[in-house]
Amino acid sequence: MTTLITGARGTVGGGVLRRLHAAGHVLRASSREPGRLEVPDGVETVLLDLAKPDTFGAALHGIAQVFLYAEPEGIDGGPAAVSDAEWVTCQPARTFEQWVDEHIR
Repeated sequence: MTTLITGARGTVGGGVLRRLHAAGHVLRASSREPGRLEVPDGVETVLLDLAKPDTFGAALHGIAQVFLYAEPEGIDGGPAAVSDAEWVTCQPARTFEQWVDEHIR
């Protein structure tokens, strides 16, 4: 089961990526600039711009779960683009910590 991490260059997305990778999860890291991503060995990188729906297909192909942490603008089409993936949306720090407790610790 592969999990897509959005915002993988950021503090939150990057932190989730590192912790899930350390726990042995199969991951795909996404960014508007995937060439600038610094990810552990074995983590696939992909272009994903939530304001550009034409980038959704390749990023979401074969994905079972999505960790979504993004700015609100441009996000409207994201959840509608996937019906089979589990969307995990975390904004407040308390919710993020709960998600980490459930999925990592």
